[in-house]
Amino acid sequence: MKLLVCELDALSGYVSREFYYIITDLITEHGWQQLETQKLWRGAGAIRGTLLNKFGELPETILFWECYEFLSAHAADISGLDCQ
Repeated sequence: MKLLVCELDALSGYVSREFYYIITDLITEHGWQQLETQKLWRGAGAIRGTLLNKFGELPETILFWECYEFLSAHAADISGLDCQ
């Protein structure tokens, strides 16, 4: 599984929606899963547990799209995941 972590709901309302269309194509045409950044941020426990509860597996690849604060706050937890 490949996972996109981003604020897709917010991107859909931007005047310029290129990012929204790129992400939507990754989901619909290439089978990526998507998770809103806030849902991952507010998940109970470690990121690993939140991902396992949501998807039943850890992603092989995670693409964080403009999640700068989240990445900064959870850098150690993210680097401990066994994925790209």
